[in-house]
Amino acid sequence: MKKIWKILIVVIVLFALLIGVGFIFDKDDKSETDVIENTVDSNVDSTDPNKSEVDEEEVIKNIPTTEIPSLSETDEQTLEVQEVESEGFEEQGEIAYESGEDNFSKFEVGVKRGLTYYSQVDPRWKNTVYSSIGDNSQTIGTSGCGPTSAAMVITSIKGTITPPDMAKLYVMRGYRSANNGTYWSAFKWTADYFDVVDYRETSSLDTAISLLNNNHYLIASCNQGLFTYGGHFIVIYGYEDTNGNGVVDSSDRLKIYDPYLYNGKFDVSSRRGKVTVSGNTVYCTIYNFRNYANYRGFFAFGYTSDEVTTPVDKPVTVQSYTMYVNAKSGLNVRTGAGTNYTRIKTLTNGTQVTVYATSGNWSRIGDGQWVCSDYLISKVSNTPTNTSYKVKVTAKSGLRIRSGASTSYSIKGSYRYGTTVTILQEYNGWGRTSSGWICLDYTSKVSSNTSTSSTKTVVAKSGLNVRRGPGTGYTRVTTYKYGTRVNVSYIQSGWAKLTNGYWVCATYLK
Repeated sequence: MKKIWKILIVVIVLFALLIGVGFIFDKDDKSETDVIENTVDSNVDSTDPNKSEVDEEEVIKNIPTTEIPSLSETDEQTLEVQEVESEGFEEQGEIAYESGEDNFSKFEVGVKRGLTYYSQVDPRWKNTVYSSIGDNSQTIGTSGCGPTSAAMVITSIKGTITPPDMAKLYVMRGYRSANNGTYWSAFKWTADYFDVVDYRETSSLDTAISLLNNNHYLIASCNQGLFTYGGHFIVIYGYEDTNGNGVVDSSDRLKIYDPYLYNGKFDVSSRRGKVTVSGNTVYCTIYNFRNYANYRGFFAFGYTSDEVTTPVDKPVTVQSYTMYVNAKSGLNVRTGAGTNYTRIKTLTNGTQVTVYATSGNWSRIGDGQWVCSDYLISKVSNTPTNTSYKVKVTAKSGLRIRSGASTSYSIKGSYRYGTTVTILQEYNGWGRTSSGWICLDYTSKVSSNTSTSSTKTVVAKSGLNVRRGPGTGYTRVTTYKYGTRVNVSYIQSGWAKLTNGYWVCATYLK
């Protein structure tokens, strides 16, 4: 019996020793295995091409701007003059273009997205500083239409780059003006830097449309007019032959991405009826673009047909905003975005509605409630506004004079094409002359010299350029700082002539 117990004790001791040794070896092996496994996992995360591609797509999938902001005409009027300097390819920016390129690491674009819209007032980057002089008031939101437009084009053709990244490149290489935005020569540099082989510059709209129809995107420079109260860059990405005759007609439409698009931008009296907005696209007839855009030039970026895809209008989420029904006979409310959906009810003219989303040319005003956006306006005026300015009749067949401010009033007579008349009052897109009311959509404002002989103050925070003539095409003499007092002789077409003989943009005088 004692012998059996001795044998059992020996076995237990040996077993315990084996377990102890095994534990020691297992502990060391486990430690080494953990290190190896972690290393392998780390390598997979950083080098596995499939995993990397999925991660990148996940990160950038929401980069295109998907919301149209709710701003106002006042917000737009407080922007910096996003001025286009008259320096062409060979002057400003040439030093930055030719030197120091090797001192910067090459920017690598992300995955290809196809045709992409960006807004300079997208909340993700609108407050990002875009300045070459360290001025925090100069942001992408206030003066970044240049890099935003370029980012749209390059993202559409080559691969993803956001407006902040493009803005940083422009500042680093000298294409950000110290005063008012982006130099025109930035776009030539952009084409070369991102290997866009086919590009050219033109001031002819006809040539630009021809390029548009031959696989080119256009960045257009516009002065004060249909798209801006100061200076602005926009992207024209397509052309629509509205009657299908294969010929470029004045009624054909340009497809435009405006980087400073906001709800109601084209509902003000000077713009109303001149464009149609669907999703993020602004449709403008060639006639209206030629007459109201006040364009200066176009930079064309060529692409191959396999580099881009055609956008499809999808519902666009917007920050909710108020609109009013503008349909004399009432506006149908339907269950979906189209006339093929069931009609629920009819809203009377002047009814206030809240818009929550848009899809094409339709607005969602509630759950399962859609109305045609063509019959919504941003504000309803109850009383005429007194004014005094001249307009010229642009309707070829003449323009009817009515007894009131709508087509429901009786006809009193008509003005011939080209007639110049004085507008005494404005009311919901109509103007009262000495003979009656006319629709202002069929007129153009006549520029005139307005005598002022007064002292005014510069209100441009980044300073105001002083030029030798009334326009950005004239040589810049100096820059007046914010708050400078100036003596104005008179105002001509939005430009103020000073008593010293030089000119400044009147928009930035108070």
